[in-house]
Amino acid sequence: MRWRVGSLSLLLLLSFACSDGRQTARGIVIEVEGGITEVDGFLLRLPTGETIRLRPADGVFFHDNAPIGHLRDHLRSGETVEVVYEILSDGSAVAYELTD
Repeated sequence: MRWRVGSLSLLLLLSFACSDGRQTARGIVIEVEGGITEVDGFLLRLPTGETIRLRPADGVFFHDNAPIGHLRDHLRSGETVEVVYEILSDGSAVAYELTD
């Protein structure tokens, strides 16, 4: 019975993850591009050492309603962020959700 429940959970998770092409990553912000209040893009270093360059979707905020400029606080502190993003057909990555 455990196998069935685990397999069903995995199947549901995979179908959800693949349904809209969005992925989740947690990492450290190592670069922020843009002005003081605007962010044009940022670089996220994953625990594997790999990096992802992302641009925020229009109007994206952190889950606690902090402005996108809050990424600069994470750049200074080194605290991780979780990002829900999508890789577009041109290879660029767009961040849709940000969480401390």
